[in-house]
Amino acid sequence: DMAERFAGAAARITTNSPDILRLRATIDASKGETKRAAENLRQYIETRPNDKTAHFELGEILSEEGLDTAARIEYEKALRLIKKSRMRKGNQ
Repeated sequence: DMAERFAGAAARITTNSPDILRLRATIDASKGETKRAAENLRQYIETRPNDKTAHFELGEILSEEGLDTAARIEYEKALRLIKKSRMRKGNQ
């Protein structure tokens, strides 16, 4: 489809871009390609470890794959980041 073609074209230009990895993960997940989506999200998270939404989404994908322990770890990371963000906002 159109989104996949654009993501592919962008990936050829900037293969290591975190934004492209995130886009590819979203497209893969929407197509049910959970293993590819998880790998793209893991690579994205390496560059943006404080993205709580990415950790949550990875948890969702891992849960769908039946990897409950790995999913729980990602959910917990997301929750810690949310709490950390709220603490920072409260201190301002």
